[in-house]
Amino acid sequence: MIKLKEPAKIIIENSILCFNQKERHKEAALLEAFKRYSSYEEILVHCFLLNALYHTRVDDSNLNSIAKRIYDSPTILEIIECCGEGKSETVRVVKKVANFGSKEFVSFASKYCNWICYANRPNIEKSYPIIDRYSRGMVWEIYTTILGKDLSKTAIHEYDCFVEAFEIVYEKYGVDFTYKEFDKYLWWYGRDRGIFID
Repeated sequence: MIKLKEPAKIIIENSILCFNQKERHKEAALLEAFKRYSSYEEILVHCFLLNALYHTRVDDSNLNSIAKRIYDSPTILEIIECCGEGKSETVRVVKKVANFGSKEFVSFASKYCNWICYANRPNIEKSYPIIDRYSRGMVWEIYTTILGKDLSKTAIHEYDCFVEAFEIVYEKYGVDFTYKEFDKYLWWYGRDRGIFID
């Protein structure tokens, strides 16, 4: 693993630029799909697109049930209404979406909440931080190595711990960017440098 340097604004900007150039078609497809959410079929498309484009590792056989559960509850409106309402609401809503049977699909849920919010409330600067192997690795590295704070690699898997560390890292290095942009930096730079936690 390459040693992580303190995030400079130019590095964050370049990572976002690279992400936008390489991932723009995926982003456009997701943005267009997530603008529509009134039918079960539209929500099912969201689930399949997220799983395919983001490699969320949710078994395809579970996607119908997840889409149905999201559609059958007031979850969609709750996600959109709670967007940008602070850490406790963010964590509560993501965990609600993630809790499917005995498994918690937190990465999938954070991406779902992020995209439904972004597509329908694009002016919200602080929405749902996305947790995945790269953002988890980057946040943990910056939080522990650069900022010198304590956090175990086990704890960073818990969404509430991740969001708390994410917000501290964001306040130190990302305030010139939206959460969405900062997430792009975390993913791109983490993937490019092999910084991740599975």
